[in-house]
Amino acid sequence: MNEETNGPVEGACIIINGFKTESGSDGKFKLNIAVPAGAGELPITISKHGFKTLAQKWRVPQPLISPYEFKSPFELSPYEGSGTIEGRVIASDTNEGIGNAKVTVTANYTSIYGWTANDGSFILSGISPGEAKIEVEHPNFIKQVLSSPIVTDQVRQIEVVLLRLGQPISVVGYVLDAENSSPVSGAKVSIAKKEATTDSEGKFELSKVPSGEQSVSISHPSYETYEGKVMIRGEELVFYIMPKGALPSLPFTIGGVVTVAGGQPAKNATVELIDAKTNSTVAITYTDANGRYGFFVLPGEYKVRVKLNGYRTQERDVTLPYGGVVIADVNFELQPL
Repeated sequence: MNEETNGPVEGACIIINGFKTESGSDGKFKLNIAVPAGAGELPITISKHGFKTLAQKWRVPQPLISPYEFKSPFELSPYEGSGTIEGRVIASDTNEGIGNAKVTVTANYTSIYGWTANDGSFILSGISPGEAKIEVEHPNFIKQVLSSPIVTDQVRQIEVVLLRLGQPISVVGYVLDAENSSPVSGAKVSIAKKEATTDSEGKFELSKVPSGEQSVSISHPSYETYEGKVMIRGEELVFYIMPKGALPSLPFTIGGVVTVAGGQPAKNATVELIDAKTNSTVAITYTDANGRYGFFVLPGEYKVRVKLNGYRTQERDVTLPYGGVVIADVNFELQPL
């Protein structure tokens, strides 16, 4: 339904848990989907050129009675002058489409997201014109980030190829001093038994590293040895290591972005940092106009809890090791009650 006119929207693309259809002239749609046993929530994406994409998670009623009819209409907001991206997400080893991959497009500080159909196809509409960052991710594949120009009233066609987790890839990263963030040269870095030494800029490169979670070890005569786990997904890595003899009381950062369904920033959400061992509150802050928040805390095990009126409270576990990576991507996507 058109949010402004309350009239039907014909030809909207509807994708529910990978199954795709289009709305008719009356705005209605029918779709036969497979609902996994015990499914709690299923992703829904509704798009049409000239309207802002609607993406949300559908809480599956229990018991689910077929045929199921949504009680409230889906409302699409017209967005004149916006652009659209259509495309397909495929696996590099099979060239087959990847269903339920999440595609996020960010342009002019505004994000639109949705999920792919089972054949890998997707449509994201209502994107602000300009250079856009496109992020495509799926739990079984390496995240892909690319850019594309968005032109007013035009549809951009793209194809995104994802590498399956476990496939070997090249890794680039940096090792920095935890006290002053200066580069550490001569550090020996080992990831998944692949080894390299950092240069004068603290940079290292490794080839044929299996993607996925891997063990990492970093050693240097003047620094404490760092050992831990790292997720190899194609992103640039940054490690902070502690000088020997330094007191382990340096500030570390935990931060991220909080959004609501549709990708809009969640302003003034309450973010609580909790000590995981004592279950006591360490600090409380609030998101800014862009949905961002941050804590400066000591290494330890924490829980980050986010609350916002009208939305479900969410919580994530975060472990901040000594000499570890600054964790700046503890992000949340809040769902309405």
